Amino acid sequence: MLKKGLIIAGSILLIIIGLLTYKNWQKKAMLKTFKQPSLQTMESLKSLKNQNNLPGIMLIPKNQEGFDFLRNYLSEGTIFVLDEHNKVIECNFENIGGLCYADVVKGINKGYNFNTKKQFPLFDSLNFYETLLASTVTVHDNDMQTLEKPYKYKILYGWVSYIPISFSPKQMGFSPEAIENQDVLFVGVSSDYVNNWFGDDSTLIPSYKFE
Repeated sequence: MLKKGLIIAGSILLIIIGLLTYKNWQKKAMLKTFKQPSLQTMESLKSLKNQNNLPGIMLIPKNQEGFDFLRNYLSEGTIFVLDEHNKVIECNFENIGGLCYADVVKGINKGYNFNTKKQFPLFDSLNFYETLLASTVTVHDNDMQTLEKPYKYKILYGWVSYIPISFSPKQMGFSPEAIENQDVLFVGVSSDYVNNWFGDDSTLIPSYKFE
């Protein structure tokens, strides 16, 4: 029994080390492309989205509270899968689902074969999707109508203009088949400093230093 317990404990320790190692690698990869944030506009973000063929529609912060919500829950490199009831069924947020970003994307590309019995009480208590919509605005007039249509799945992915790897199609890894699936809506969520809520004085943007 003692030997079996040690083996289980050792296996758990290896999994934890593996997750921490991956997150450290992911952070370093992000930092290699990081640059100081600059003030964005709806038009500049539209242009960035189009230039990089980012899938789906785009949401940006509505106000300071919306920005804080996005930075807390849907920052760059974060991904969520919602079902037809807008309930979180998978994510990589702080690894609470046990999966990293690549694992979630792999599940998406393989036909959305997720464990729908997995529970995410944190996001249930937050009314996550409703709070997201209340915290953001769309950048195209007809995008809100698109959001209101029924979809089997919604894919929410976070990105920012000042970390190019966060919106690189190659790094995001979605397959063409996944993107073209008419039963799925991709929603890119940018937590940039945008003049619609931040104002026009770019000198007020904090100086970022990641270590």
